[in-house]
Amino acid sequence: MSAMRRFFLTLPNFFSRRPDSSFILSDTKEPKDGKSALDKLIQGLRGDSWALVHLPYGGEVDIDLVKALGEEGKTYHSWWVSPASGGRDVLDNGSKTATKGSRTFTSPTEGALDRDWVLLLETYSA
Repeated sequence: MSAMRRFFLTLPNFFSRRPDSSFILSDTKEPKDGKSALDKLIQGLRGDSWALVHLPYGGEVDIDLVKALGEEGKTYHSWWVSPASGGRDVLDNGSKTATKGSRTFTSPTEGALDRDWVLLLETYSA
């Protein structure tokens, strides 16, 4: 079984997922540099208690936290997930952060298709 398949199946309420990029405030379209339209497309996906964003070249992404995770005041964990290994890197040293406004997230690496990352935001009860 692939690393990403195992990762997806660990998400709570995985079968509640739905494509949704409305919470991504950054430009999700590729630059007009002659590359395929899907090559650099940043995409979002949401479940009942989580949201994720795939950045095919890494880099920065601005997220509206309330749209991504529901009502304001929820707390969440944020993770960078490597599609190559399925491994997770905790952001914020695992601290709790209230969902409020927007936030910019920067991937650990960027600049090449083999340096893609998935940003995972998971809500939880404090």
